[in-house]
Amino acid sequence: MELGERIKQLRKAKQWTQEELGEKVYVSHMSIWGYEKGNRLPILPTLIAMADVFNVSLDELLQTEQTTTEEVLWNRLEKQLFAGDDDTSFLDVDTWASLPQEELGQMRDYLVWLAAEKQQSK
Repeated sequence: MELGERIKQLRKAKQWTQEELGEKVYVSHMSIWGYEKGNRLPILPTLIAMADVFNVSLDELLQTEQTTTEEVLWNRLEKQLFAGDDDTSFLDVDTWASLPQEELGQMRDYLVWLAAEKQQSK
């Protein structure tokens, strides 16, 4: 199940409209529509707010059968860094301030490795 499908499933289980969920997580109903359709990805603060209102962990919200939370986050980061994605809100340093040092270290190591891979492929 993709993230958008998971958001829709959790919203419907609460019997909320897209507008009601948007009000609870401080985004427009059009943003919720975009998330559910897979056209947009929520930024980390929105994901955290969704996990809170759905009463699930962030891992549970992001978990799909094929990917782990780390893979979801790293895939988004890679897309923005190397695929020319214009939405830079995901790269906001404040977004990452609350992560444990170990996770920040893993992200740093991954980015160093990824940059080296991209250089080698040129």
